[in-house]
Amino acid sequence: MSFLMILRIAIKALWANKLRSMLTILGILIGVAAVIAVVSIVQGFFFAVNNLFKDLGSPGVSSSPPKPSPEFPPRRTTAERVVSTRSAARPTRCCRRAGGRPASRSARCRPRG
Repeated sequence: MSFLMILRIAIKALWANKLRSMLTILGILIGVAAVIAVVSIVQGFFFAVNNLFKDLGSPGVSSSPPKPSPEFPPRRTTAERVVSTRSAARPTRCCRRAGGRPASRSARCRPRG
């Protein structure tokens, strides 16, 4: 098929489904306008807050994590949790024989060694 024939078929299909085509175009226009509006509003809030802090005499806003206290000990990171979980999970004899899990739900696995 040539490009002109494909274009002709596409135009005929659009002309045959006028309402569907117009609703599709309207939906695309509304979606693009909504995205542009949301981005503009967020940028406006950002600049307004930034100017508010500049008027107070601060060159910018920064934050830092709180210092640990005895009442609230520091939380472990995800990497620390993964390492401690892996070291706690030791393979057992029956788990090795059953392909990585106990032979039955009632089976108790003894640690190796």
